[in-house]
Amino acid sequence: MISTTEKEKIITVLGVHRYSKKISRHLNKKGILNQFNAPHSKSMIRQVMCGQKSHEEIEDAIWELHEIEKAKLEKREEILN
Repeated sequence: MISTTEKEKIITVLGVHRYSKKISRHLNKKGILNQFNAPHSKSMIRQVMCGQKSHEEIEDAIWELHEIEKAKLEKREEILN
Protein backbone atom coordinates (compact mmCIF):
# COMPACT_ATOMS: atom_id res chain seq x y z
CA MET A 1 0.00 0.00 0.00
CA ILE A 2 1.27 3.47 -0.87
CA SER A 3 1.86 5.70 2.15
CA THR A 4 1.32 9.46 2.31
CA THR A 5 5.07 10.07 2.14
CA GLU A 6 5.41 7.82 -0.91
CA LYS A 7 2.44 9.52 -2.56
CA GLU A 8 4.12 12.91 -2.16
CA LYS A 9 7.33 11.51 -3.64
CA ILE A 10 5.46 10.06 -6.63
CA ILE A 11 3.40 13.20 -7.25
CA THR A 12 6.56 15.33 -7.16
CA VAL A 13 7.73 13.43 -10.24
CA LEU A 14 4.45 12.64 -12.03
CA GLY A 15 2.75 15.95 -11.29
CA VAL A 16 -0.08 16.97 -9.00
CA HIS A 17 -2.70 17.17 -11.71
CA ARG A 18 -3.51 14.41 -14.17
CA TYR A 19 -1.19 11.83 -12.65
CA SER A 20 -3.99 9.27 -12.95
CA LYS A 21 -4.09 9.80 -16.72
CA LYS A 22 -0.34 9.12 -17.00
CA ILE A 23 -0.62 6.03 -14.82
CA SER A 24 -3.65 4.80 -16.78
CA ARG A 25 -1.72 5.07 -20.05
CA HIS A 26 1.20 3.17 -18.52
CA LEU A 27 -1.09 0.42 -17.22
CA ASN A 28 -2.70 0.08 -20.66
CA LYS A 29 0.72 -0.14 -22.35
CA LYS A 30 1.70 -2.93 -19.98
CA GLY A 31 -1.62 -4.72 -20.53
CA ILE A 32 -2.66 -4.47 -16.89
CA LEU A 33 -6.44 -4.69 -16.85
CA ASN A 34 -9.12 -5.09 -14.19
CA GLN A 35 -11.07 -8.28 -13.48
CA PHE A 36 -13.47 -7.49 -16.34
CA ASN A 37 -10.63 -7.18 -18.89
CA ALA A 38 -11.13 -3.43 -19.05
CA PRO A 39 -8.69 -0.64 -18.20
CA HIS A 40 -8.55 0.35 -14.54
CA SER A 41 -10.65 3.41 -13.76
CA LYS A 42 -9.05 6.68 -12.77
CA SER A 43 -10.99 6.40 -9.52
CA MET A 44 -9.30 3.08 -8.72
CA ILE A 45 -5.89 4.54 -9.56
CA ARG A 46 -6.53 7.51 -7.23
CA GLN A 47 -7.67 5.18 -4.43
CA VAL A 48 -4.47 3.15 -4.76
CA MET A 49 -2.38 6.36 -4.82
CA CYS A 50 -4.12 7.66 -1.67
CA GLY A 51 -3.58 4.37 0.14
CA GLN A 52 -7.30 3.64 0.40
CA LYS A 53 -6.94 0.41 -1.59
CA SER A 54 -4.09 -1.96 -2.16
CA HIS A 55 -3.42 -3.40 -5.61
CA GLU A 56 0.01 -4.88 -6.20
CA GLU A 57 0.02 -4.66 -10.02
CA ILE A 58 -1.06 -1.01 -10.03
CA GLU A 59 1.42 -0.10 -7.30
CA ASP A 60 4.28 -1.81 -9.16
CA ALA A 61 3.33 0.02 -12.37
CA ILE A 62 3.18 3.34 -10.50
CA TRP A 63 6.69 2.84 -9.13
CA GLU A 64 7.95 1.76 -12.55
CA LEU A 65 6.47 4.88 -14.15
CA HIS A 66 7.93 6.98 -11.33
CA GLU A 67 11.42 5.67 -12.11
CA ILE A 68 10.98 6.25 -15.87
CA GLU A 69 9.76 9.82 -15.39
CA LYS A 70 12.43 10.55 -12.77
CA ALA A 71 15.15 9.43 -15.19
CA LYS A 72 13.67 11.69 -17.89
CA LEU A 73 13.65 14.66 -15.52
CA GLU A 74 17.24 14.03 -14.43
CA LYS A 75 18.38 13.76 -18.04
CA ARG A 76 16.54 16.99 -18.89
CA GLU A 77 18.18 18.78 -15.96
CA GLU A 78 21.57 17.45 -17.06
CA ILE A 79 21.07 18.80 -20.57
CA LEU A 80 19.88 22.20 -19.34
CA ASN A 81 22.80 22.63 -16.95
